[in-house]
Amino acid sequence: LPVFVVETINRIKAMKTADIKDIFEQKKEAMLQEYKNFYLNQTFRLAWGQVAYHLQGVDHERKVLRELLQKTDYAAFKSSFEQWFTSGRMIWGFFGNISVASAIETATLAREVLNINPTKRENLLDFRIVSLPHGEQRLDFEVEDQKNENSCLVSYF
Repeated sequence: LPVFVVETINRIKAMKTADIKDIFEQKKEAMLQEYKNFYLNQTFRLAWGQVAYHLQGVDHERKVLRELLQKTDYAAFKSSFEQWFTSGRMIWGFFGNISVASAIETATLAREVLNINPTKRENLLDFRIVSLPHGEQRLDFEVEDQKNENSCLVSYF
């Protein structure tokens, strides 16, 4: 696992110097189409798109994202690479059949390979704290308009 993580990080870091204009243009076009058609989705998909709003203190409206993306060209995208992996914070979670020693080794190696300056805690996005009743394992996002036939309920497990 540590080798896989280090190799993945190194490949991502190599993007800073690689010519990826074709990939950028293809992905930009796909995202513009996705953002444009987002509002045509079925109601449950629209509601699922709002889950981040309930869990984080931030929500990105697809219309706003599309407008921002339309203005972004490859030169602007490439210039943003100067800020890639200069600061940030890594949060690791390991699940399954992995030893504590291997988990610590993986996180330590990743931190050394990235060599980033830690972002101050107050500059990170806030996650809303949710207190679930004992025995509950889901969050239900209530439907605001019970009379709307296109409304739905989203449960997050």
